[in-house]
Amino acid sequence: MLTKNGYLRLDPAVMHVSCNYAGILLARFGRPEVQNCIEGLEQYSYSYEEAAEQAQELRRLFALARAGTSTALDPRKHLHDRCSRRDNLG
Repeated sequence: MLTKNGYLRLDPAVMHVSCNYAGILLARFGRPEVQNCIEGLEQYSYSYEEAAEQAQELRRLFALARAGTSTALDPRKHLHDRCSRRDNLG
């Protein structure tokens, strides 16, 4: 409902982190509900550039999980990858 009416574009990032973390969990388990999180992050990308990258990452994790790739289910790998990318930026 939030994404259909465009409300997330006006939201001051209250749902940004929750949407991303819920999406990571759903994507890892190959749940189709991850699409809601992806759409929400895409709307957030109007205001927060990193949200577009997070939406792409959720798509990637979802595809890996659907293909049966075990790394999609390993939270340590995902956390390590995210921390490494963040460290390289700063």
